[in-house]
Amino acid sequence: MKILLDTHILIWLHRNDEQLSQKAKEIILNPQNEVFYSAISI
Repeated sequence: MKILLDTHILIWLHRNDEQLSQKAKEIILNPQNEVFYSAISI
């Protein structure tokens, strides 16, 4: 699956924020998925 992350998700993932659900973390960190983010987000 291809996943495009927005700024909030990147920050939450980096900070291990509770606002990011366990299911979302599993999907994002699954090596079978391709994760993308916009350069404008950084």
